[in-house]
Amino acid sequence: MINNLVEPWRRGAANSTLFTALDLGIGTGAVVTGYLASLVGLSEAFGALAATSICGLLLYFLIAQPHYLRHTRQ
Repeated sequence: MINNLVEPWRRGAANSTLFTALDLGIGTGAVVTGYLASLVGLSEAFGALAATSICGLLLYFLIAQPHYLRHTRQ
């Protein structure tokens, strides 16, 4: 999606930003999940993370997708 929103000469920067954020999210998520599981237990940790994922999905459908569709229709 991001490559459709940037100029062709900026796609390298867009890709590197995306993959840096993805790597940081995976690494940080693993550490946070382990810490949270040690505090409240594995079932509760995964329940909290499921709720966080649902919030992210809602934000995508309410904010990111309409923005993307507005800027890709020409």
